[in-house]
Amino acid sequence: MFQLVDSFGETPLILLPRISAMCNANIYAKLENTNPGGGSIKDRVALNLIRGAERDLKLRKGGTVVEGTGGNTGLGLVTVANALGYKSILCMPEAISKTKINHMKTLGADVRLCPPVPHTDERHYAPLAKKLGATVEGAFHTDQFRNLDNMGAHEKTTGPEIVRQMNGKGIDAFTCAAGTGGTIGGCGKYLKSVSPTTLVVLSDCDGSALGNYIAEGELSVREGESGTTAE
Repeated sequence: MFQLVDSFGETPLILLPRISAMCNANIYAKLENTNPGGGSIKDRVALNLIRGAERDLKLRKGGTVVEGTGGNTGLGLVTVANALGYKSILCMPEAISKTKINHMKTLGADVRLCPPVPHTDERHYAPLAKKLGATVEGAFHTDQFRNLDNMGAHEKTTGPEIVRQMNGKGIDAFTCAAGTGGTIGGCGKYLKSVSPTTLVVLSDCDGSALGNYIAEGELSVREGESGTTAE
């Protein structure tokens, strides 16, 4: 039987003619917003995190998926959890948009809002999610920032799709922003396995922890933040 999760991926890769003309090169964009769950690339991640937990027998029928999230991963997880018969608990910063909070609640997630405290504080959404994953019966903490099934989603699906859509040819360069690092890590690994000369470039805003690491060699985290610009 065809399920919602079977429609994740295979997103369009389109040529951007105006930017391409400016750069004198073919520049393409992959439209991950067309994923039908949370409407982002995190649908792929959510599915692979849950499938990985099933594979490792860490999540069983009727269990609960737990994650600390700023939005998109949460939307993907509650969508996949609903489709596959799991409950979901999402720990989120209370400053997140009410639209996202209400969206997740409407989908049936148990949303736990957390104060804007440093990530080392147990009240921060990330430590709280870890604690709930260990204490709620039948729960699994998907742990998007450390779980290699995050990166694996892109090594198995996003990267191969890009190569296939480019008629099996390697590409000159790949760039994206980074939150957990799963997209750039997984895509970069696969793309370089096809063409070792492919340049993988991190595009991130001023003030991000990863941007500061590249520029200054220090992975700094500002108080109240998870350590990345986004998920």
